Amino acid sequence: KPAPPLGSASKPFFPPTTLGRAGRPEPKPEEEQTCRPRHNPLAPGALVMPRPSSNHQWLHNKAALPVVDVVVDTHLTTHLRPHQ
Repeated sequence: KPAPPLGSASKPFFPPTTLGRAGRPEPKPEEEQTCRPRHNPLAPGALVMPRPSSNHQWLHNKAALPVVDVVVDTHLTTHLRPHQ
C-alpha cells in the first residue's frame, strides 16, 4: 500500500487550546480581571510608554475602557539602542 500523499492528515486538526477541556473555560473572578500592566513599571530600566492624551482617549475609547500603562519588558530594554 503506498504512503498517503503529503498534506493529508489521518485525523482532523484540533487547536491546542481545546484539547483536554470540556466546554468553555471558566471566567476569572472579578478581582483577577483588573487591568494592569504585564511588566512592573517601577522596575529599574523599565520603559513606560506615554499615556494617550484625553482628546485621543475621547476619540478612540468610546466604551470608556480602562487605560493601562504599556511597559516594555526590562530584558528587552537592556538590548535597545538609545534611538529605539
